[in-house]
Amino acid sequence: MQLTGKLSPLMRSLLPLPPETAVHALGQSLDRAQLDRALDALETALEQAASSRSRFVLLADADPLLDNPDEEAFATLTSPDAPAVLPMLAEQLCFGWSTAHDLPVTVLHVFGAYGPGQANSFLDPLFEAAASGKPLPLGGVENPLGGIGNEVRLTFVDDAAEAVRLALAAPRESEIISVVGSKVAVDELARLVWDAAGCSGALRLTNAPAFPFEKLADSAKAERILGFVPRVPLARGLAETMASHARRS
Repeated sequence: MQLTGKLSPLMRSLLPLPPETAVHALGQSLDRAQLDRALDALETALEQAASSRSRFVLLADADPLLDNPDEEAFATLTSPDAPAVLPMLAEQLCFGWSTAHDLPVTVLHVFGAYGPGQANSFLDPLFEAAASGKPLPLGGVENPLGGIGNEVRLTFVDDAAEAVRLALAAPRESEIISVVGSKVAVDELARLVWDAAGCSGALRLTNAPAFPFEKLADSAKAERILGFVPRVPLARGLAETMASHARRS
């Protein structure tokens, strides 16, 4: 059994792993050197899994998959959708090893992983603002990107960890599976964060265009193949995360 890659609270919660299993957490790449290092680390993990005949799960952040990378992204890693290059190449590498070495691989795309100690680039600024009673950094209704109301996908770390455990015990066919814990409109999410922080008075927002585009993924395939059903309601997950954030602050 092996646990490799970015060691987040989500990854640490998976220990100890069952025998003959391997989980690798894919990081992010912002330049060519980081891309090369990430793919080298993944290939080393795949080689170790193949030599030990282990069930392999690649745990990937789904947020960079918003766009299909353009030619500039692949060539220079400088276009806005360049972060999507790494997960796409990682998938190809995983399934290349799966075919060549009869290695059972599951790629889990976890949408918006969050929880105590788990970094989330969208939620963290909201928690920081709410903790200080400041307006939350979300776009207003006049925002040209779509305004308040766009849905976001979030997955509490306990639910994401359970999806990984189910994938490690799943049939040996190789699959790509999305993991989504909750779907919520941005304005409702803002209200939940405001409430979780115990803020008084009316919810206040900024007009900065700082919210994600809507994603269409759901966990229907994860439920069908893995039996995955998220257990943690969004309000509870946000409250636990906010409490942890307050303790750290």
